[in-house]
Amino acid sequence: QTCRPLYPSVGFLDFFTRDSRSILIHQLSKKLTHNPFKKLHGIAVSAVFHPSRSTFFIATRKNVRVYDLVKHTLIKKLETRLREVSSIAIHPA
Repeated sequence: QTCRPLYPSVGFLDFFTRDSRSILIHQLSKKLTHNPFKKLHGIAVSAVFHPSRSTFFIATRKNVRVYDLVKHTLIKKLETRLREVSSIAIHPA
């Protein structure tokens, strides 16, 4: 299980287990838990918020998906062409 701050200035946390196909986002200020991604295509390896935009990146073993949190839509799917993704990091620029 992984639970870590994703967007500390707003008070969001993510939570996912390595063997499940779901990611939960906790909003600490309102004491709410959201499950915005009903179906994940693959097992989640890492998830991060963009530092300045309302986008959310989910890395599975084979690819990275970029979601718009305001519209609740998939923006793009990034093919990594790697054997396995282990983690991701987002630059603020």
